[in-house]
Amino acid sequence: MQKAERRVAQRVVISKPLVVQGTNIEGMSFCEETASINMSSSGIYFQIDQTVDEFAILDVSVVEKEGRLETCQKARGRVVRREAVMRHGLSGTGPWTTHLALEFLQSQHLRLNSAQSLHETSARPRSMKMAAGSPQK
Repeated sequence: MQKAERRVAQRVVISKPLVVQGTNIEGMSFCEETASINMSSSGIYFQIDQTVDEFAILDVSVVEKEGRLETCQKARGRVVRREAVMRHGLSGTGPWTTHLALEFLQSQHLRLNSAQSLHETSARPRSMKMAAGSPQK
């Protein structure tokens, strides 16, 4: 017996740079740069090094440059699926990584001119892999 298809929107296989922010299973805040694997109007699928709870709420940002203009798509979503996946190369900490499927809860589309940057609109720097901080409640 086959599982029923749960998707409500068509997926597009596309790799876009992402910044993912949230709280890991130890209760620590994190900010991680990664890339999308596929996207749709209702969610996004990507690789992440952090371990997060299923149903965790995460913030995702995609920034694209078009000439002197930057477009920033920010979204908040809920983890609806976690998968342990074998890495294609053995770079990194081990042969396994985690892929997450995130269902969008809300999104915000921002257009930035060349005088502005993501750093000015984000609470955390993009270059930060793991933000030190106290557990969030």
